[in-house]
Amino acid sequence: MQSQTRENLLGRYRGGVLVAMTIGILAWIATPSSPVAQELNKLLPDNIRSAGEIHVASNSAYPPFAFKNEGGDASGVESALIRATAEKLGIKVKFTSIDFPSILPGVTAGRFDVGSGGFNNTEERRKVVEFVNYANAGSGIIVQKGNPAKISTTDLCGKTIAASEGSAQRTNLGTLSDRCASQGKPAIEMPTLKGTPAMVVALKSGRVQGVYIDKAVGGYLAGRDDTVEALPGLVENPGGSPVVMGILVKKGDMQLTKALQAGLNAAIKDGTYDKILKEWNLADEMKLKEATVN
Repeated sequence: MQSQTRENLLGRYRGGVLVAMTIGILAWIATPSSPVAQELNKLLPDNIRSAGEIHVASNSAYPPFAFKNEGGDASGVESALIRATAEKLGIKVKFTSIDFPSILPGVTAGRFDVGSGGFNNTEERRKVVEFVNYANAGSGIIVQKGNPAKISTTDLCGKTIAASEGSAQRTNLGTLSDRCASQGKPAIEMPTLKGTPAMVVALKSGRVQGVYIDKAVGGYLAGRDDTVEALPGLVENPGGSPVVMGILVKKGDMQLTKALQAGLNAAIKDGTYDKILKEWNLADEMKLKEATVN
């Protein structure tokens, strides 16, 4: 009886030691390793800090900013910057690649912590999400090789120009088209398509004469497809003010927004940011000296 009791006690002891060791190992794994990460990790909301990761909705087809590579993984400038930011915060990233129009609603509904997909920071979007800005933006036009429709970035009146559903470019096209009409010129025909692949298909088939898209994206596409070309110059921003690009956070979640800003600024400070933008061939004029919010 005493022997059985002793064995039971030993078993409980061993079990307790095992549980304690397991908890200790898990705590060690979950603890950010660098002093910078340990400090920045404290800025995160409790739920994300305890989970040890953020869930990101990523554009599946918007290179070089965000796209799904051949291996099925999230790739591009924003994906790399988010990974670098998460590393500075001492957490991991879970990416879900979805279509562009679904990203912002997914963030506002709380399905995702962060939205990534080449989003220009606009007044309308700021009404429903917070922005962590990481680069200056500029938009241009891609056309069929040789520019058969003789399109110019300075005059799109009377042309058929595609823009992506829910994009800032679509909003800008509407303003530019209204200006054409007020000047007695033909309006811009503006088919709205779902994402970059659909726009490129429409361009190649002749359904549209040009695609209005972020300048860096146009250059990336033209560099990999000899049937299209990127026109020189930028399309005017009818709002008149400089445009920046950023990742999205749910409206009102300033704790996560500020934490991501701090993590990104740490990546800017140590040179990781410059390295990533250079790797993806983004122009120097797109760089920000520091990450900003809203």
